[in-house]
Amino acid sequence: QFADTTQIFWSRPGSLTPPTGFKGWVTKGISSADPAKKDSARWVWSRSASAAGGAYFGARRPIGSPSRANGAAVFNSDFLDTRGIVGNFGAGESPSSHKGELISPVMNTAGVKDIVIQFNQYYRQYQSATYIQYSVDSGVTWSSNFSLNTAITANNETPNPVISTNTDSTLTRVALIGSVGTNKFMVKFVFDGDFYFWCVDDVKVLDFKFYDLKMSNFYAIPPSLYTPKEQTEPIRFLADVTNAGIVAMNNVRLIVKIWRASDLALMHADTTKDYPVSFKADTTYENRLLPKTFNMSALNPGFYFGSYRVAGDSSALDITPANDTVRFNFVVSDPTPALSVVVTGVGQSNFTKENGSVVINRVGDAYWTATEPRSWRIGNFYRFNNAKNKSVTTLIARLNASAAAGRSLAATMYEWKDANNDDIIQATERTLVAVADTTVPAAQANAGAWFIFNLKDLTTNSIFKPKDSTNYIAMVEFDAPAPATPPVYLTAGFSQGLYPYSAMRFVTDSFMRKPRYTMIMGKTTDSDWSTGGFSDDTYTPVVRLNVVPTTVNTKDILSDDNKVDIFPNPAKGDFATLQFNMAKPYDCALRVFSVEGRFMAEQVIEQLHKQSVKLDISDYPSGSYFIQVLTSDGILTKKFVVAK
Repeated sequence: QFADTTQIFWSRPGSLTPPTGFKGWVTKGISSADPAKKDSARWVWSRSASAAGGAYFGARRPIGSPSRANGAAVFNSDFLDTRGIVGNFGAGESPSSHKGELISPVMNTAGVKDIVIQFNQYYRQYQSATYIQYSVDSGVTWSSNFSLNTAITANNETPNPVISTNTDSTLTRVALIGSVGTNKFMVKFVFDGDFYFWCVDDVKVLDFKFYDLKMSNFYAIPPSLYTPKEQTEPIRFLADVTNAGIVAMNNVRLIVKIWRASDLALMHADTTKDYPVSFKADTTYENRLLPKTFNMSALNPGFYFGSYRVAGDSSALDITPANDTVRFNFVVSDPTPALSVVVTGVGQSNFTKENGSVVINRVGDAYWTATEPRSWRIGNFYRFNNAKNKSVTTLIARLNASAAAGRSLAATMYEWKDANNDDIIQATERTLVAVADTTVPAAQANAGAWFIFNLKDLTTNSIFKPKDSTNYIAMVEFDAPAPATPPVYLTAGFSQGLYPYSAMRFVTDSFMRKPRYTMIMGKTTDSDWSTGGFSDDTYTPVVRLNVVPTTVNTKDILSDDNKVDIFPNPAKGDFATLQFNMAKPYDCALRVFSVEGRFMAEQVIEQLHKQSVKLDISDYPSGSYFIQVLTSDGILTKKFVVAK
């Protein structure tokens, strides 16, 4: 039925006449936000081969398919909802969300196994899902979903080339694994969700033995996303790979490469052929270690990115080449804002496990018994390899602050020695070495608030200086009150980033004999804490450190030859200007405190002399503040006022 490679599924080649009923294909409206209008949630034939007509199509081109001159099938959720007029629903319109199906005629695919559907597509995502189903009984029953476009995030779209003959980027193949051909075979395309559109053209049903090498989500990466230059270390690479095809692939190899982002210089390349000559179908090979050690300590501060790629002799025929490769990035950091994570109005950090973050809430589950208060501890593991002349000044965390409204949060640093090598942090194995605390406002309702903690050494009550070649855990701790009657508990809330550290843990522990951990979880000060987390360490807590050179002497006051002026003072708007006139150039740290002692921000500046610096005060409430300039010769302090 699809033997003619120039044939589209609803009309003769070259015809511009709208077909009747898609030449045997039918469309059904399944649902819409207004149940009375569900039937309008249908696919349509578009003569222009585009999803124009809604409010948001704009200047986009028609689908880049070989036969787009004949039109294409389109599900236009945007048009159904707006008809080009935002927020003005009229007669016959179907408000989003929508679900509609495009269903093929019955086809004879007897004798075929693992059928492949090939088509060209153009899809723009907001909050929707696209998938294919098949039937072997003329549509009486349908298979489970074969999902498509899951990597397309909100307000993004699949590639659509300018040159209509360049159709490779719109070509899509879906292997209906498990399908067995019959003379009652059917297939359908389903759009389900809110906005924007899905264009489909040139559908073919193929019978060929396909290859499908793919990377898993188990691949080793550097132990931290941001690592100060002095704390970098040699690492190894390792990954799991799968042949999800139905025929073997010969001469499979796993390739890893690292590039410097600034000039795309190749910094590291390695290949392993630790696989059988013939990599069998439907087979996974786990924990394949690449032979070379990568010396991260040889890298200069900057941004880097890397990739794993699995390839074989027949990779050009791979049905889904996109899953042959995974990419990752990391930063060799320093204390400057250019190479640290900066949170506006809060501060910066250059030793982090994550960058983006989402709020995750622990609810009342088996983690707590029915009678115990919901106290919790959450944090990250950090290793100091070269601590000479280094200080850890601040800990920054993003928390569900409403869960602790009106109560105290503590930030802590512990030394940890895993004496019995069981990967559990017993209370007897950890030593508290630095601490800071803050009180959460009683009216706090922000589910993703940032907090900056000014860490103090527990012994000296000054800036915390870590030890060399030592493991530390950086934690945020909260103690809930004793349960009331009936029990009323605070939910433990914290923010976490998504970063795949499981393979890193495996390779450092199994092959390098220097375990590196990510999530640390516990309940109370006296309980044992775990080094695991949710989903095998898929989530990483947002608990960051700021590591700076130890250059300050906090006992001395700088001479009058050093000055800083602040203007305007009182400061208004989003910024204040700090004008420095220092006696000589200093590598220094600028720190801002409220008059109540709340730590507001920190910035490291190299060779500060006679210059001006912008201070972001956009998040500062009206009140009095102190700016401290910490240098190797002592401290300069200046008071200023914010009036908004």
